Amino acid sequence: MSSRPEGVDPLVIGGLRAREVFEVIDTEGAVEALQIVFPDSSSVVFTVWTDWSLLVDKRSVHGIPDYLWPEGEYTQRSVGFDIPENGLEIRSVTPMVDEVGALMGADIAVDEHLISVRSVGGEFALSIQ
Repeated sequence: MSSRPEGVDPLVIGGLRAREVFEVIDTEGAVEALQIVFPDSSSVVFTVWTDWSLLVDKRSVHGIPDYLWPEGEYTQRSVGFDIPENGLEIRSVTPMVDEVGALMGADIAVDEHLISVRSVGGEFALSIQ
């Protein structure tokens, strides 16, 4: 992995609209990240970093980040939401931190869906309801 991107507070995406929501999977089908794409083609990526914390990376593009390597071994897969032309509203984001204040998870309310992302023992965990 390259050096850790600065990362952002997950609360910055509250109130935005999502035009696409992807799992980023490796060649074995393991989910390594969640990517939410906005109408301007920027995106936010949630993934676990090498320190086992959850990284929230706001990006100006919606491609697979270069820190997910080796290149070519990751693909985007839709989570299957029925997304209208004007997108889905991100109604709220609830971060979860550990005892030292490191971000370890987030619950993201996207219209009627609840997306939970977590770092569990250094592995990325995704749940969608």
